Amino acid sequence: QYTQRGGKHLTVFQSYTYSRSLDIQTNAQTTSNAVPDVFNLSSDYGPSDNSAPHNLTLGWTLRFPKSTSGYALVRQVLNNWVYSGSYQAHSGRPFSVTINNDSALVGEPNQRAAVLPGMNPRLSSGRHRADKVNEYFNIDAFTYPQVGTFSNMSRNAFVGPGYIMTNMTMGRDFPLARVRGGMRLNVRAEGFNIFNTPNLSNPYASFSC
Repeated sequence: QYTQRGGKHLTVFQSYTYSRSLDIQTNAQTTSNAVPDVFNLSSDYGPSDNSAPHNLTLGWTLRFPKSTSGYALVRQVLNNWVYSGSYQAHSGRPFSVTINNDSALVGEPNQRAAVLPGMNPRLSSGRHRADKVNEYFNIDAFTYPQVGTFSNMSRNAFVGPGYIMTNMTMGRDFPLARVRGGMRLNVRAEGFNIFNTPNLSNPYASFSC
């Protein structure tokens, strides 16, 4: 975490967190087991469903300097303005590519698809957003595991789209010292996701043929 104060007018706060969360199953296990291979629970050991390794938060507050010269009406209009905002970003959530049948013949859900030999299921992260929406990963790289076997793909082997949110606020303080010392009324306008950044959910990832 880092906080910087620019005199009495500007305050900037920045926080970055790197984390790694691993588990067998993020939600509590029940009698309806979600682990495909119930005799080998470690086969589902991987990133947690809510894992986000990179988290960045940036916030700022700017109080515009007060004018002490000029006409009183002009000072009343220009003084006591406050501009603030926040920027939040984190990496995407992991997901698995599952299949729509019981290839392993065990009667358990969430069995994962297999990757065809020589195929790369991941596509370039530098593609245009429209291309990612159309095809987030290489859908031609998957197939069913051989009957009676499990896929060699680990749980949550893929990472979904990241998240970005920018909020800004512009407001003004109206001193109410005549009512009570230190009292003030704050009137402000707030804008959420002001750059209209689309935050995509994880792609549909169920293989069927």
